[in-house]
Amino acid sequence: MKKGTWRKQHKWLGIGLSFFMLMFCVSGILLNHRSLIKDVNVSRKYLPSRYEFQKWNGGLLRGTLDIGKDLMVDSMRNVDSCRQLLLYGNGGIWLTDSKASYFKDFNEGLSEGADYRQIKMS
Repeated sequence: MKKGTWRKQHKWLGIGLSFFMLMFCVSGILLNHRSLIKDVNVSRKYLPSRYEFQKWNGGLLRGTLDIGKDLMVDSMRNVDSCRQLLLYGNGGIWLTDSKASYFKDFNEGLSEGADYRQIKMS
């Protein structure tokens, strides 16, 4: 192989690979420092269908917290429909009753954005 041909191929191969290496570096920095992009929100309609929440999948519901059990009088302990629950997960917090007959958004005061709405209890 001639010296000029080798240099030309090496140059274009290096330029092509450097683009991909640069993209790997930028994406790695963004993934390691999420605080830099936490205010950037992408609508779910632009994402693949596996990112859609359907039937409480994908961590949308992580757990419940019974907020009515300490507030009820002993005579009302057998009446289950009066109890209120907080549902929490990747989409924030909702208020419902024990039969899940309604859902009320309980995210007032939380910042907008997916990173601010991920509620996890340990």
